Amino acid sequence: MVLRNSTDIFAGSDSKGNLLGGGSVTMCKVFRARNLFWSLAGVEGDYERAVTKAFQKRFSIRQGVERFSTIAIRPLQGGLTGFRRNSLAGYERFMQQDGGNLQFIFFGMEKKTPVVAM
Repeated sequence: MVLRNSTDIFAGSDSKGNLLGGGSVTMCKVFRARNLFWSLAGVEGDYERAVTKAFQKRFSIRQGVERFSTIAIRPLQGGLTGFRRNSLAGYERFMQQDGGNLQFIFFGMEKKTPVVAM
């Protein structure tokens, strides 16, 4: 969950990480990349590289999110394929309960203005 007003951003995330092979782990799910923070809900995977690549230059948060959308498609597909291969029951439960929903949110300050993008 992220709340924003004209001067601040307040973020929180649950601490349950669903593993691709099935099972879960407790972890902080708010991550930092350069001058922004990001979080996700859904199946865990190695999305940090995609976020780092999307924001490797001085892009605005919105520009970085657009880049992330095209860069992250392969890791997302690979993560779900691996999840299905390693834990068909877990994959099917995820698809039925969560509708296969993966959510990413990016937030930070730009020119002293709070910015939130999904």
